[in-house]
Amino acid sequence: MNKKILCFILLMACGLISFSVNAEKVKPLSQLDFGSQVQEEVYGTTEDHLSVYGVREDSSVGLQLTAELKSNKRFIDDFVEQVNQEDISTELGKQGGCNQCSEYTKVVNYLNSIKTLVADFIQIAPDGSSNEGQFFLSRPGKLRWHYHPPIPVLIIINGGFLIYYDYELNEATYTNVDEVMGSFLTAKVIDFKDDNIRTEHVKKYGLLKFIVTKNKLSKNKQGFKKITLVFTEAPFELKKLEFTDQNNQQTSVSFHNMKFNVAVDNKLFTFKNPTIIKKQ
Repeated sequence: MNKKILCFILLMACGLISFSVNAEKVKPLSQLDFGSQVQEEVYGTTEDHLSVYGVREDSSVGLQLTAELKSNKRFIDDFVEQVNQEDISTELGKQGGCNQCSEYTKVVNYLNSIKTLVADFIQIAPDGSSNEGQFFLSRPGKLRWHYHPPIPVLIIINGGFLIYYDYELNEATYTNVDEVMGSFLTAKVIDFKDDNIRTEHVKKYGLLKFIVTKNKLSKNKQGFKKITLVFTEAPFELKKLEFTDQNNQQTSVSFHNMKFNVAVDNKLFTFKNPTIIKKQ
C-alpha cells in the first residue's frame, strides 16, 4: 500500500517542521521514539494519523492530540509518553483480563507482566494518619519507598539487601525483607505458591480484592499476616495494597500517577551512608 499518511507535527523553537512516512513503515506508537529523532517527511491529515494508529478522533486521546497539534502547546514526545503508558496499561490489563482464567491466574499474570513501576502513593496508618511519597519497583529484586517530609524515612531493597534509613537520626538499619510492605513484588516469579499461605478473592463494586493470608504466624509477631491487593476490573489494574499485621492493625497504600515498564535509574536502589546499624 503506497498511500502516505501523516506521521506527526513537531513543534520546534524555530517554527512548525514537517516530516512524513510511508504507510508500510508505520509502527505502533509504543514502538516509536519520536522524542529522539524523526527522519521522515509528513503527508496527509490529522485524521489520517489518528486512523492509522487506531486512535479514534472522538476519543479523549484523539481529541487531546488534535487540540495540541493545533494549539502548539507542547512537544509531541510528551504526548507519545502518555500514549505509550496507555498502551502499556492496556496490555497489562489484557494480562489480567482473560475471561476464561481464574482470578488467581489473572492476578499472577498481571503482576508478572510488570517489570518496572513508578508511582506516587498515599499511605494510611492504623491510627488514620496519612503520609505520601514515591514508590519505585524494578523486578526482580529492587524496590524503593521514598516518603515525603515530614516523614524522614527511606526504604530500599536491592536483591537480598534491605536498608531502612532515618534521615533525622542519620542512621541506616538492616532488617528482614519480609517485614517490608510490598516486598513480595520484587520476586523473580510471583506465584503465591507456598504451603504457609492461602489465597482467596472477593468481587464487589467493580473491584477485585485478592487476599493472601499466612497460615502460620511468627512467634515474635513480626511481619504481616495478611496482604490484600485491590484491583479495578475495567481496566484490570492494581490500585491499592492493604497490609494487616499480627495485631490486626491495618496499613493501606493507594497508588496514583502509575507508570508501568518505564526506564528506572538503578541509582535509586543504591545507598551510601557511613553510619549503619545492623539489626539485632
